[in-house]
Amino acid sequence: MSFIRADNVSDLLLAQEFVTARDRLFQMHLIRLLIQGRTTELAADQARDQDMRLHSIGLDRLARQQAAILNPGTAALFQKYADGVNAFIETTPEALHLEFRLAGIAPEPWTVTDSLSLLYFLGYATAADLDMEIILQMLMRTVGYDKTRKILPLNIHPEDPDDTGEWTDLPTQNQLFWMKTTGLCHLKSETKH
Repeated sequence: MSFIRADNVSDLLLAQEFVTARDRLFQMHLIRLLIQGRTTELAADQARDQDMRLHSIGLDRLARQQAAILNPGTAALFQKYADGVNAFIETTPEALHLEFRLAGIAPEPWTVTDSLSLLYFLGYATAADLDMEIILQMLMRTVGYDKTRKILPLNIHPEDPDDTGEWTDLPTQNQLFWMKTTGLCHLKSETKH
């Protein structure tokens, strides 16, 4: 484990990302390819569907747009972070991970956009299960709100002795909607009472 001492945040970010690149550059590169919808570069047609999905979601496009409008202070901090990765790539070519040589690829310079898209991807990957949300919406449209509530598996909080798994404080049909970020804007259950 590395210990970093720095006189300021800018130097800290530079050193932190140098160390992170030293330990995880190949992983960072793979995640960048995934986010950008470019894993077919390594896995050929086996990754096509995944690439199409991530390219369609557009986390990298969003990150490029956001990078262009960051306030100068924030942009400078993100740039220092990218500078740390690039310093590792440029100053220690002999230390590049074996995986790069085995895959026959070279690392690409890291950018502010790469850092932002990684943040967006982490949020996307951990926020919700998009497939389940789509299935839930189709189920509600097919069998209705009340039946869907009965079919869904229970999620009981194991540390809450009062959690019996009963459905309480559920939104009404009129309160149900999907956020624009899922691509399913304002879908409401269309069941009859």
